Amino acid sequence: MAAVWVVDDEPTVAGVLVEALSMDGHDVTHIDNGITAWQRLRQGELPDVILADLMLSGLSGKDLSVAIKRDETLSQIPVLLVTGMEFDQTEFPPRDAYHAVIRKPFDLMEVMAAVARLAQDKT
Repeated sequence: MAAVWVVDDEPTVAGVLVEALSMDGHDVTHIDNGITAWQRLRQGELPDVILADLMLSGLSGKDLSVAIKRDETLSQIPVLLVTGMEFDQTEFPPRDAYHAVIRKPFDLMEVMAAVARLAQDKT
């Protein structure tokens, strides 16, 4: 299926997402902070979909999604934000910097459907 990155610094949340998406047939990589995700992207690792927690340590999900959007070689990678924040918060990136939002607590079926849709839209 798709190469999916779960960028989340909460081990429990990341574990649930990695397990569910792996069982759904995806090749899932867990990255526990935004800085490492950005470095790996800049080194040429290109996943099909990125799930990023909005509130990451080091480089936030907001900043990561904006950086991806601004980089011509990365801007085609769909970003799915995972958050418990309200939509009117200033911590959200501009709307064109992400493709979908999943609210915590999330429904795993909703997450898997969103990942499948974003991976299919990319092809």
